[in-house]
Parts: sequence; structure tokens; C-alpha cells
Amino acid sequence: MNIQKKSIATGLILMSLITFMTGDLSANAAKNSPANTTSKKTSYPKINIKDVPNGQFGGFSSGKWTEVAVTNRTHGKQIKWTRNSNKLKDKLTVTSNNIDDNHIALVNTRFSLENVRAKAKYEKGHGTMTVLPDPSENVKSSYSIKFFPKGTTAKLNFNNGFKDDKSKNRIALWTEKGNRTEYFAQN
Repeated sequence: MNIQKKSIATGLILMSLITFMTGDLSANAAKNSPANTTSKKTSYPKINIKDVPNGQFGGFSSGKWTEVAVTNRTHGKQIKWTRNSNKLKDKLTVTSNNIDDNHIALVNTRFSLENVRAKAKYEKGHGTMTVLPDPSENVKSSYSIKFFPKGTTAKLNFNNGFKDDKSKNRIALWTEKGNRTEYFAQN
């Protein structure tokens, strides 16, 4: 009988050990299954618009800025936004002290558009920042850059089915020439 009790006890220990091990394996399998994994998206910090008047763009220079919509008004007609990939060809470069789309550049606290250079003027409103040429420079205000940190609303009269993604930082560059707006999101 003593041998029988030892065999039963050994069997129970082995069954407990097997149950523990297979339970642990199945828990790890469930945790690592494709249904329970999420693709890692890079999340960038919200644009700190307080840094913009100091010419400091380092807080949002990381990552890629992708043109997500563009518009221009022709012959006085209403603005129409488009996401047509054939028209989304502009590139935005953001470094610690420079924002440039090959048309408009903001370097530290000075604007550059073609041959025009001007000191920048800053207007805050509703969590956003608009940067314009300073009128004291005797320069026509024919271009601007608008910063829309995550969570803020871009009041740009979007239409034509375009939906703004407020979960991303966005920058809009506008020029009077063709009344063109380029709209970029940080990816």
C-alpha cells in the first residue's frame, strides 16, 4: 500500500507540474497571438507653440511630415481641398530652427519667400499659432504658417470629403499666390 500511495502522490505532483507548465505556455501563447498584438505607432509629443516665437522647432522636428491635403482657389471660385496623390507632391522639412517646404521658409524668427525676407509676427488663438510676416517690415502679408498641435481644431474650412486627424500635429503653409494651402501631418 505504501508503494501505491507514493505512486499516486508522484502522479499528482507530475499532473500539477504539467498543468502549471501548459497553463503558463497557453497564457504566453494567448498574450503573443496576432489577435492580441498591436502594431507600434510612433507617437510624437504635442507641438509646444510656446517655442515657436523663439525660433525653436526641435520639439516637433522628429518624424516625417507628410502632405495630407492641398487646396488652391482659381478664378475666385470656392476653395476645394484635395487628397489626390498626383497633387500631394510638396515636402516639408522641419529641423530644430528651420521649417521649409521649398516655397516658404521660417528660419529661427525670420521668414523667407522667394526674394523676400521679413521678421515673423506671432498670433496665438485656441491652442494654435499663426506666423505671419511682421507688417513693420513693410512686407505684404502674403504667406503664413499655422501650427496645430495634437487635439486642436484646424479651422480651415475643410470640404470635399477631407477629414482632419486631430490625433496628430499638423502644419499648414499658405501663400497668396494661387491662394494655395499645403497641409501636413506628422507621422
